[in-house]
Amino acid sequence: MSLSTKGLNPITPESLPVPLFMYRYEEEHHYAWGDGTEENGTYTATIVSLRTFRVVKVTPCGVWIAENIRPNAYGRYSLAGKKWVAIGTRKAYSRPTKQEALSDFIARKESHIWYCKDRLKKAEAALAAGEQMLKGESYGD
Repeated sequence: MSLSTKGLNPITPESLPVPLFMYRYEEEHHYAWGDGTEENGTYTATIVSLRTFRVVKVTPCGVWIAENIRPNAYGRYSLAGKKWVAIGTRKAYSRPTKQEALSDFIARKESHIWYCKDRLKKAEAALAAGEQMLKGESYGD
């Protein structure tokens, strides 16, 4: 199966580069709770970490990836607990280069921030409506 448009060379799964590793950046939140006093206050840290996945099997449209795996006695990898990732798509779980993975991480976090701001705006509107109803004022009638 190939995709083509007028004047362009066809794109086939075989023409896409197949990496040995795939990468994904994720955030980790670390907490250390103190006793609440100024000298032993609460400390929180957010760390961005890189996850590396080994490509264990190639399919026509993507790859199977796994983390911390070893081949069995026959030199094969089991696909139990593995994840399939499309290659050459706009949205994918992991990326073939660290730079692409970091760009994808930044785009994900920008999207998360947008959705959180939208939900905050809706929650504030609902709170205001509830407070008006509590005061006995008519809202939305």
